[in-house]
Amino acid sequence: MIINKDVMRDYNERSVLQTIVNYGPISRNEISKKLGLNKVSVSDIVGSFIDRKLVYSLDEAKSSNASGRKPELIEYNSAYGYVINFSLNGNTLEILATKLDGRSLDYNITDIDSQSISEIVSKMEEMVSQLPDFDTEFGLQAISIAIFGMVYQGEVVTSPFVEIDDFDLVGHFEAKYDVPVIVENEANLAAIFEQDFSKQELQNIVAVSIHDGIGAGIIINTQLYTGNYGQAGEIGRVIVQDKGTKKRRLSKLPSFDSEWSQRALLRKAARLKKRFSLHTY
Repeated sequence: MIINKDVMRDYNERSVLQTIVNYGPISRNEISKKLGLNKVSVSDIVGSFIDRKLVYSLDEAKSSNASGRKPELIEYNSAYGYVINFSLNGNTLEILATKLDGRSLDYNITDIDSQSISEIVSKMEEMVSQLPDFDTEFGLQAISIAIFGMVYQGEVVTSPFVEIDDFDLVGHFEAKYDVPVIVENEANLAAIFEQDFSKQELQNIVAVSIHDGIGAGIIINTQLYTGNYGQAGEIGRVIVQDKGTKKRRLSKLPSFDSEWSQRALLRKAARLKKRFSLHTY
């Protein structure tokens, strides 16, 4: 098998950077052991990262009579840039700007009831323009857009809360801001967040999101599992077994969304509260 050197170099760089992000501060020797790469390759890659300011040295190489020379530790430069994260549901639009290590820089929320996708996109651009100038090395690095609906390969398949039509969210924002743009199901992004920023080394995750609908982000062996056309984790669409004696068409049966979503639970709680009040007096 012939392996392209550029492809292998790119893969190794990604692996080294991921290791520094996940385990840093970390020495070159520890990186080499974790990845099974030779020390010369690791040192060369880390050196290029330092030159590009992606990482920096903590400069802890000091002599000690007790322990000898301590290894130089490398840490991810979270101030390299920042990312913008949008969350788009039927009622509200949220924006969160963070450093590359997930620490929050700015947050805002606005109502978008019954607005068209063009109006929503204009609001998103307005929210970006209102962000302060963050103290980072190279500014905005990426944008993510969390969709409450099914997403497949960056395209919105269905969105029950916002009519996306044929609007190309990825293409529009990449052209506008010249950065990578990710459009993904919000539960999937929640699962990725748990994997990346949890203090535990999680290999398998099911992150359940309950709002106007019910969804789950699924990670199996550290890989996001989206299923056929992004349908994995669409818990809300599961049909609930009808307890009545009268047979009903499948389309008329209740679903998890209609019975156990946030809105359904609040509706049930209101009925229970009313019933309790009537019994009290």
